[in-house]
Amino acid sequence: MKIALFIFRFGPSHGSILQTYALTRTLEGMGHEVTIIDRQKPVALNDYSECCRRLVKGLLKGQFSWHDIYIGSFSQYMMKKLNVFIERELRHQTITLTSDNKLSIIGKGEFDAYIVGSDQTWRPKYVYNIYNYFLDFVPRERDVKRVAYAVSFGTSEWEYSPEQEQRCKKLVKSFVGVSVREKDGVGMCKEHFDIDAIHVLDPTMLLKSDDYLKIIGAQIGCSEKYMGYNYLDFTEDKMQMVSRISETIGIPSKQINSMTENPTAKAKDKVAPSIEEWLIGIANSEFVIVDSFHATVFAIIFHKNFVTVGNERRGLSRFTSLLRMFGLEHRMITKIESLTKELIEEDINWTMVDSILEQKRLESLEFLRKSLS
Repeated sequence: MKIALFIFRFGPSHGSILQTYALTRTLEGMGHEVTIIDRQKPVALNDYSECCRRLVKGLLKGQFSWHDIYIGSFSQYMMKKLNVFIERELRHQTITLTSDNKLSIIGKGEFDAYIVGSDQTWRPKYVYNIYNYFLDFVPRERDVKRVAYAVSFGTSEWEYSPEQEQRCKKLVKSFVGVSVREKDGVGMCKEHFDIDAIHVLDPTMLLKSDDYLKIIGAQIGCSEKYMGYNYLDFTEDKMQMVSRISETIGIPSKQINSMTENPTAKAKDKVAPSIEEWLIGIANSEFVIVDSFHATVFAIIFHKNFVTVGNERRGLSRFTSLLRMFGLEHRMITKIESLTKELIEEDINWTMVDSILEQKRLESLEFLRKSLS
């Protein structure tokens, strides 16, 4: 079967890239031919205005960097290491689109199925055109399968306007299968779209640790002992948490990611580590503390004792749904007072976690098979 996989756009995010990789490889393992559709936002006039604003601000401060000023260039600059993986593993089967006209051509293309990929693809403020992620570009009269796999609203709060809700409700009725990444999403689909959705795994969990260790290759294993931290948003409290864990377990700390989302960081410090470096950073850690959903996922995949710092602004639903699935919800904290010595030193029952993960993996794969049969 020829499948068009409509993804959350490629950007400087290890998780979004790896979930595309995992879902693509899973579908190929089922015997399908996959074309990835990377829907990027067109460059608009307000983007150029923002570039000018940055230029003036940079000149006044005496901080001149083309990468930091020109938005399009800066995104690619941050992704220069990530792009190595994308070019090697995914680019040959990816179509990047910024045009509505070209998207309509994809909708009339020789595909047997269209799958909306995972991550926050059903969160209106996180994607360029929410209707595209309900496959509005595929003519209604086409006899093709429309599927949503592990789509996420990103939050338990309903963020659609009345117009968006009504239009998306009509579009989703054409889907033969809808699955969501968070448990909350099942109820939201029923309440707002009047459809029955099922709860499945994030695509990254469809693959096993050995699949990711193959990406890392011979680089796995090191004599250096460290506890890793992966923060998207840096605060004084969070860095105090790092210090507390480091002191408790008696080993130094090491940053796994970069300052990609820190608006005050220098351009060179915003360059994201490669996929391999990021995976190695988690896989070789003795303990990890994170505020990232996918960093939490890979802590589980690699059997690392961890603590997740919840971030209400970015949405807690993703974290609570994932951790409750494995009985690990107590490992998410929101304040430093909750980071106790007992929590840091508590070992996770990985036998139990793996048993749950294997069952959920079977259910998730069955959803894909059934939807595409």
